[in-house]
Amino acid sequence: MAENGASLASSGLAFRQWLTSSAVPYVGSLMLTALAAGWANYLNPLIWPEGFTIRGQAPAIVIPIVLFPISVLLWLVYKGKRIQNPWAGAFLVGLGIAWVIHMVIIRDHGDQYPHTVWLFIPVLVMLFFKAPKYEECWTVILIFAWSAAFILVTTRVLEATNAIPMFRIDPGIIEWEKERYWLPVSDLLGINGRWPGPFGYNSKTGFIGALLVLISIARWSKSSWVLLPLGLLVVLATASRGTWLALAAGLTVLVVFTTREPIKRIPIAARAATFAVLVVLAGFAFLQNPVGTTGRSGPGGIWNNFLDLWSTSPWLGVGQVGILADPDAGISMEAHNLFIQHLTRFGVIGLTTQYIVIAIAIGLVSLAAYRGGSWPLALVATYYTASLTEVFQDGWLQHSIYSLVIIITAIAAATHSNNNSRDTPSAEATLLPVHESGR
Repeated sequence: MAENGASLASSGLAFRQWLTSSAVPYVGSLMLTALAAGWANYLNPLIWPEGFTIRGQAPAIVIPIVLFPISVLLWLVYKGKRIQNPWAGAFLVGLGIAWVIHMVIIRDHGDQYPHTVWLFIPVLVMLFFKAPKYEECWTVILIFAWSAAFILVTTRVLEATNAIPMFRIDPGIIEWEKERYWLPVSDLLGINGRWPGPFGYNSKTGFIGALLVLISIARWSKSSWVLLPLGLLVVLATASRGTWLALAAGLTVLVVFTTREPIKRIPIAARAATFAVLVVLAGFAFLQNPVGTTGRSGPGGIWNNFLDLWSTSPWLGVGQVGILADPDAGISMEAHNLFIQHLTRFGVIGLTTQYIVIAIAIGLVSLAAYRGGSWPLALVATYYTASLTEVFQDGWLQHSIYSLVIIITAIAAATHSNNNSRDTPSAEATLLPVHESGR
């Protein structure tokens, strides 16, 4: 009994030390909150067709607000240091400035916004003054990957057992897609057509599958044996061509900047040139395929409709109110291209302001990749390639899994030079505290 008591006390002490010495608890809680909110947003209309609200607010809004104090408490307990890299600091500050400018534009348009927008700046402040280290960023990415895997598997099990209905898609669209898309695993999984999945629609769910593939390959570990096949299965089940192109971009980054034998013997310039040509050719073939952009491009396409609408107010855009009021653009509700969507809603001022800041993050992850830490650039490249045909977040107004992944990759890249070891095939992040005597 005495030994058991001593062991429990020792474990409790190790846990408290972990809370005070690691940024993983508070940053991980932010990521888990974003995942929970997104999943609740998907499940809510399936479980309660009439819509479930708490004091008039959807669970996707209530969950981040209610759970945020837990993240703040964990942040207060953690004895971290402010971010040291000035460019990473400029990135976080720039996001805050861009948020203010976008909120002013929103007020000018008369757009509505959820209460979760008010958490955006506090999260940036938390990350600025107590920034996670390189390996801690990777651990949070693993937390994201395993949590996303859990959501994917659980959602499909709930659908298969009829506990929840599958997201409804018009039968005519399903038949059209079945004639034009490669669906190798639909029958195996009992899916009629492409799987929309729990992240909004097949292109969004497919993107999460692509991230699981890249995370599993970037630093091979025991986790990879689960995440890789699951990620590939999701990519095949969603059958999104944009996802395939995005995955190719991420894999290209990993190959070009790998430090593994025998590929590292090939000069980086040769690798980069070869894979750049392959990705460009794949992208060209994708755009030339009439099914590839599914009504986005061409005369009367979604992109042209949005650009025509943007031209009526080029500097500040037309806002979401203007998009929904337009008879052409309003039909699709969004541009199915992150950059055209941002331009149409917030104009040249909004787009320029936001992507000058994003350019800092891209510079940080690119430099880290050149120095041997390629996974941040791989995730960012995959996100922005997928964004050519999808809108994952409509402006940086509130935090989501997408904004947090981008921010975490930027911070990881900024702290990579302080990391003594390069990414290796055997690297394995620690999710839980390790007791000294148990090593």
